[in-house]
Amino acid sequence: MDVITTHLNADFDTIASMLAACKLYPGAVCVLPGSQEETVKGFLVQSAFYNLPMRKPREIDLDKVTRLILVDIRTRSRIGIFGELVGRPGVPVHVYDHHPDEDADVKGDLEVIRRVGSTTTILVQILKERGIPITPDEATVMMLGIYRTRVRSASRRPRWTTTSPRRTCSRAGRSSPRCPISSPRI
Repeated sequence: MDVITTHLNADFDTIASMLAACKLYPGAVCVLPGSQEETVKGFLVQSAFYNLPMRKPREIDLDKVTRLILVDIRTRSRIGIFGELVGRPGVPVHVYDHHPDEDADVKGDLEVIRRVGSTTTILVQILKERGIPITPDEATVMMLGIYRTRVRSASRRPRWTTTSPRRTCSRAGRSSPRCPISSPRI
């Protein structure tokens, strides 16, 4: 079984990245390793995000995981129980991330690391390159991941960055006139 996971205290970039990764890895199971930010928790409860094959960590038999896909994270200590799979023989690790390199980073069998504003941006670019279509609902979720991304400055204090709605729509694979939302409100 392929498992897509992310970091503890999931934010919109992680949720959108997991959705995009599901399109790259059909049949994979998404697992949040722990808590989510309050705004993300509310979004998950109120949205049609139920289509994502989301599971709880306790529902996953680690011995049945055949591939681990990490999105928006490379730090073993922040992926909960899935840290046990890193380095396990027969379990390749694929990593998609936009954060700066750190000494404790997981080394993946496949790594796509780019210095862009969000991991969602990386995955949307890959979807576009491969010609994998994105529905308007998926584009909306992905836009949230791109539009409002939590990044950390050199001092490690959190700050929010935003991208213009036009650029967000473009990055999420939607032309501005067809973009599902014109001005995201988060």
